[in-house]
Amino acid sequence: MQHSETRFISTPRVKAFRRRRATGLYRRAVDVTTAQLDALEERGYLDPDRRGDRADETEAIEAFLMDSLRKGRS
Repeated sequence: MQHSETRFISTPRVKAFRRRRATGLYRRAVDVTTAQLDALEERGYLDPDRRGDRADETEAIEAFLMDSLRKGRS
């Protein structure tokens, strides 16, 4: 296969990146302490039975951020 015949296939990771960028979303890594996860539980953002589940912890962090930002506008 010659170079002109080479097809570029986007990986799922690249496709997800392009979707996020098109909608104005940016991915950021956040370090979270055990105490911060405890606080999310105490405030009702994180179900104690779901502690340790990365997706649930991520959802709790997102919900907390959204609520905090909404309160800041009031």
